[in-house]
Amino acid sequence: MNLSRAAAIAGIGATEFSKDSGRSELRLAAEAVRAALDDAGLQPSDVDGLVTFTMDANAEVAVARELGVPCLKFFSRVSYGGGAACATVQQAAMA
Repeated sequence: MNLSRAAAIAGIGATEFSKDSGRSELRLAAEAVRAALDDAGLQPSDVDGLVTFTMDANAEVAVARELGVPCLKFFSRVSYGGGAACATVQQAAMA
């Protein structure tokens, strides 16, 4: 099977649910992405693209910097919330 140009969700990550964690939204986003990378067995240097949606106040570049991603080849932001999370997966797959 040829997986060239194939897309997959290889790992998942989340932070604990809390009312006030005392951490910034950027920190929480980075923790969740790091957990997903760990789950997938990847390093920040393996990441070349990020997609977010507008319910996240952090720019993709800020998340990349927080993670230590050396170079983004693709970044995008999908408007709105709700179903936009599904659209982020679609955009990442098409990148």
